[in-house]
Amino acid sequence: MGALVTKREAMAALRVSLRTVDRYIADGRLTAVRLSERNTKITQESLAGLLTPTSPAGTAPVSGPQTGEAPPTASPVTPSTLGAAG
Repeated sequence: MGALVTKREAMAALRVSLRTVDRYIADGRLTAVRLSERNTKITQESLAGLLTPTSPAGTAPVSGPQTGEAPPTASPVTPSTLGAAG
């Protein structure tokens, strides 16, 4: 068994609520060790697994425009662009 962290530390690392950490434990996304009735710790390995981004097999992670072009910009909305008589 590796290093253990508290549920509150896991909550802060994942940026979720304590209730969500409990749900992740219940559905198996986090591995927990119950040390006593009121003391449950999370394995660092399972926490790291949730923090590591994954992508579908054979694809690269998406990180912005792939063509090197700047993203399109929106034109300001004015009465003339809406076709209103001014």
